Amino acid sequence: MLLLFLLNHEDYSPIPFTFDFMAGPSMLPTIHPTGECYLRVKWWFLSLVMGKQWEIGDIIVFKDTSGKHACKRIVGLEGDQIDRLGEFVHLYQHEPDLGIRHVPFDFGDWESHLDKTCMANGKEKVVVPNGMIWVEGDNPLHSIDSRHYGLLSTNSILGIVAYRIWPRRRRRTAHQDDQGDDSCIMNGRNRRPHPLTEDEMFSGPYNIVKIPDTK
Repeated sequence: MLLLFLLNHEDYSPIPFTFDFMAGPSMLPTIHPTGECYLRVKWWFLSLVMGKQWEIGDIIVFKDTSGKHACKRIVGLEGDQIDRLGEFVHLYQHEPDLGIRHVPFDFGDWESHLDKTCMANGKEKVVVPNGMIWVEGDNPLHSIDSRHYGLLSTNSILGIVAYRIWPRRRRRTAHQDDQGDDSCIMNGRNRRPHPLTEDEMFSGPYNIVKIPDTK
């Protein structure tokens, strides 16, 4: 039993990869919300054995502010200036919440703990300090990410999502035709896709049912 525990433990297992089952719409259209299984390469192996450094666009699994596992895309590294309201805020200028949905969690006054902020082109920018990253979901209208809870320590990163195990093939959509192929290989797909519209999300092959009277 002790051997099985060690082999499967996130921190102590010598196995350099593990499997993650994804849930939720925050990474659409890159990762579908139900029933998909991915191979994750652990960070200790990537850094110590492969010599990899973090890159913009890496899809990572990390421990969020509540200690739970989450999957998002890196959009800001040390020294980068990041729009406080997100990379795609310009798409939601007509909405009162600017595309940042209210969430029933209290993350505290995290903004007061930022190392520094600045203004550029009339917009508030977060300057990513050493040892931190900024993450966002590919589906910003339905993602809880750094726009809500702020910067993340690189120590919270568990690994990179590298390969889709299941399903092997998906039904293609017009959105995929615009964004490129639907390869199972995730590592190296660093170009963040254009966000889905609400109609595309609820009418596509994503098994999402819209609750009446909600956005």
